[in-house]
Amino acid sequence: MTDQGVPQRAGRGLEGPDTPVVVIDRDVLERNVRRMAEAVAAAGLELRPHAKTHKIPEIARLQVEAGSRGLTVATVGEAEVFAEHGIGELFIAYPLWLTERTARRLAAVAGRARISFGVDSVEGARNAARRLAEAGRPVWRCWSRSTAGTTAVASLPPPRRTWPRPPARAACGSPGSSPSRATATPRARPQRWPGRSARP
Repeated sequence: MTDQGVPQRAGRGLEGPDTPVVVIDRDVLERNVRRMAEAVAAAGLELRPHAKTHKIPEIARLQVEAGSRGLTVATVGEAEVFAEHGIGELFIAYPLWLTERTARRLAAVAGRARISFGVDSVEGARNAARRLAEAGRPVWRCWSRSTAGTTAVASLPPPRRTWPRPPARAACGSPGSSPSRATATPRARPQRWPGRSARP
């Protein structure tokens, strides 16, 4: 060991920060980010990598700059952090049951980024629609997965600066595809089904 408690290897002192410490090879990181973005683009998909692989806003920005559509996160808190750091589209993959407080937090995040999130039941979709309407940012649209029974994804209106026109009224749980739990989704946008109630 050296005087600083850093182990010696092969007779040489290892200079650097105190351990434990995370060391990232930036060249390897950027190469991996680029390769993943290129592979997904070549397949005709849009990439939303999961933040759990790093939880670092600077790496998230590298992924977006390389071509990722946005980021996948697990919690409202993670969405808040990445939205604060300029990530413009976030998908909360974990099914949410919104309370009054979490609905207010989610509505606030939706003022800075385009937000989608998962629900795992018709009741969850209806609860989300009610809570978010009360918070002043109603659900814009909602898709269900025909292959997974009760899984659905709700989408909030994007920040006003990106609205092409006023958002349509909420439409949750209609048949169609969704990006639920996947990190890559088809480029074609899911069909919207206004005015239909949620179905399992």
